[in-house]
Amino acid sequence: MSCCVRRCPSRSGSGTSVRFFGLPSEEDNDGNWSYRKALQRQLWLEAINRDTLPRNPMVCSRHFVSGEASNLLCYPDFVPSKNLGYDQPTTTTLRPPLQALQPPPKSTTDFLNSFHLKRKATQGTMTESSFDAVMAKASEAGLLTISTNTPSSVPPANSEQGPKEGDEADDGPGEVTTLKMLLLRCLDSDLEFIECCQHVGLIAPNQQCSCGNQMMVSLASDALDGGEWKCPSCPITRGIREGTWLEDVRTIKLKDVVIGLYCWSRNYPEQLCQHEMDLREVSYVPFLYKKCQQLTTEFINNEISNIGRPGEVVEIEQFQTQAGLHVVGGVERNNYKNVFFRVLPENWNRDDLVTALVDQISYGTILHTKDTVLLDILAPDGIKYLEKYWGLKMDLRSNCESPLVTSLWALFERLIAEKDYTQNSLLEFLMRRRMESTRDPFLFLLEVITSLHPPCIAAS
Repeated sequence: MSCCVRRCPSRSGSGTSVRFFGLPSEEDNDGNWSYRKALQRQLWLEAINRDTLPRNPMVCSRHFVSGEASNLLCYPDFVPSKNLGYDQPTTTTLRPPLQALQPPPKSTTDFLNSFHLKRKATQGTMTESSFDAVMAKASEAGLLTISTNTPSSVPPANSEQGPKEGDEADDGPGEVTTLKMLLLRCLDSDLEFIECCQHVGLIAPNQQCSCGNQMMVSLASDALDGGEWKCPSCPITRGIREGTWLEDVRTIKLKDVVIGLYCWSRNYPEQLCQHEMDLREVSYVPFLYKKCQQLTTEFINNEISNIGRPGEVVEIEQFQTQAGLHVVGGVERNNYKNVFFRVLPENWNRDDLVTALVDQISYGTILHTKDTVLLDILAPDGIKYLEKYWGLKMDLRSNCESPLVTSLWALFERLIAEKDYTQNSLLEFLMRRRMESTRDPFLFLLEVITSLHPPCIAAS
């Protein structure tokens, strides 16, 4: 038996006291494919720099920190390293722990990859001093952006407080959320995951007890999510989701709920979401998807988007679906991702049309249309009203329309006609168009949830 890591001399029976561990399987104990097992297997292959299954899929104990392989992803020695020398660890041979494998944390994805580094007592050769050396080495290599200094340390003299020029704020570039990021994030403890949900607004940051004191999140092994609200001065406890948008989702852990929200934001079919999450409860995914569809109705009905800007041309059109729905929409001529749609009432009039335009288009934008229905409904009085009170000037020149915009509208009409949308499915289509215009649909969905349904913190 030999080690599958390239250039590793370990052989069975060679006189060295090494053990051999097989690569993790992609199947669970029942023989079914498991995303957690598959993730662990992928991390092993990446760690030993192998893209495909080796002929001899065995890794010797010399590639692990403690000489022991662990099936738990929370330990820093859960994957091997292609380097040797773990019998006498040094900063050049030790592999940084799990946190060093993640992309640098960004302000827009703190929920996913802002890991809390905590020192834990380790056995064997992994001493506290060597741990500090590993973290310092990883930081120098740019693998970590979390400082190893204490919070009270004084910043360097040449550092500047506040964001530098060119830095992005909360809506900066950031790392786009992936399923792998979420799965790794779900490996955190229950209380750490609850803290992340508080950070993005899914869970209330605090709760007030009926006695007037502030409640705190405490560990509860019998609770579904592993934690609950507990009053320090009285025996009153409260569910962690109480007063939130997720309050009626009662049978699934919070971590699985978040993964389900990601699947919906990425337009996974229900069957694929059910398969990827490996859930035995078949009614959960349809229930969550229906809940998200209801959210789209609230969002579209309450949305006031601001496409366009002073001097920008927005092409507006209207059309009717096969189901009899009247739709008005607009698209920026120079940015086809900035699109809005609005479903008009059955007997819509000038007031409905004007309301849709002023709700969706920014002040100072130039409107253009060659649709005779829109022009007849608006009439000269409506055009003057839009320009005088809302700064929306109508450009009726014949050479103003862009051929690409015309093709885009034809595509929209064909897509909607082929699907034969109902009212709810059309609203979901409009919602997804808005989500696709952002860099991260999942974070956009979380923002919609927290804006329309902020968690309640008042005493019950």
